[in-house]
Amino acid sequence: MTYQLEWGKSLASFHPKYSSAQQVAAITVHGWDSKTKKPISVRKTLDDIEDVNPDLKDVVRASKREEVITEPPARTTDEAAKTAAERLSNNFLRIVEATGATVGLPDLRSGRLVVIIGTGWPFDGRYRVLTSTHTINDSGYRTTFSARRIGPIKGKSGSGGAP
Repeated sequence: MTYQLEWGKSLASFHPKYSSAQQVAAITVHGWDSKTKKPISVRKTLDDIEDVNPDLKDVVRASKREEVITEPPARTTDEAAKTAAERLSNNFLRIVEATGATVGLPDLRSGRLVVIIGTGWPFDGRYRVLTSTHTINDSGYRTTFSARRIGPIKGKSGSGGAP
């Protein structure tokens, strides 16, 4: 189940964090293959990674930043490729993170998807819930959550007004 939360309606509070300063467009992993006695070097870019926010790729590409990983050294080409892809993907997912609150939703839990709308670019989109807290008190039932933006709203393409 995916909830759609709209600012000013079902989304009571929303505190996004946009951070592209530490993003890298490519990662190279170095190592040593002890069987062949040859160095290993694998470079991955955002174009090599699947399931990445397509509407934010250009923002990261513009940085032209690259990272080189030497520790721990990769022992195989496959290990180097996997390390580079995982690190690049995990780093990219940190561009947009947010906390929010909504009326109590019992199924809004860690791992669920939510669609946030009404907040504008780059915050509208699909998010993966990282944590959720359910509170019942004199004010009623409320769910607060933290999440990471994983992509645009399905069916919408482009940057939606990206700079």
